[in-house]
Amino acid sequence: MGTPYLVALALYVLSHRDGLPPDQVPPARVADLLADDGLAHMGRLLTGLGHPLTRSFDDPPSAAWHWLTRTWPEIEEPSPAYRWSMLSRRPDTPDTDTPPWTVCAPWAITAAHRAG
Repeated sequence: MGTPYLVALALYVLSHRDGLPPDQVPPARVADLLADDGLAHMGRLLTGLGHPLTRSFDDPPSAAWHWLTRTWPEIEEPSPAYRWSMLSRRPDTPDTDTPPWTVCAPWAITAAHRAG
């Protein structure tokens, strides 16, 4: 879930910034945006497009941003059901407060390189 959110947000901000349809944004630009201080830069681009960087279910880019940058609560002994639900959020660290951005950015960069 996180990697598609990340790629979609990158395509969205780059298409608006560069005046291109999303399907014409070169994959290398997506990888460059995500690799080069991507979180901060994408946040600035979203804010510049008028999207609040707060939880907003009325604004899909803001909702995606919130999901990608939030941290997940730590619990002492997670149940098997809780562990399973966390796998889609943080596949490598289901019991820490690592934001999905941290886990998904390398995968999104790899996907963009492979698409290019």
